[in-house]
Amino acid sequence: MSDTPRNPTEVEAAQRVGSIFGCLMVGIVFGVFAALAAWHSGMGGLGILLIYSAVGLVTTILTAAFSAYVVLV
Repeated sequence: MSDTPRNPTEVEAAQRVGSIFGCLMVGIVFGVFAALAAWHSGMGGLGILLIYSAVGLVTTILTAAFSAYVVLV
């Protein structure tokens, strides 16, 4: 079986999945950096978790919005 997609729909689906994973990875990386900064400043466990979640979520949403903007424009 060949690795090449058979139709353009498969290519579009693969690009969407790659874009989603890319956005999630950016969010995770920024969340980890924010959590490390919070931990270094002496914050407790729940605060670190909240900062990680908030920064990761916001960064993921912003990256997805930018990605959609680039695709649409």
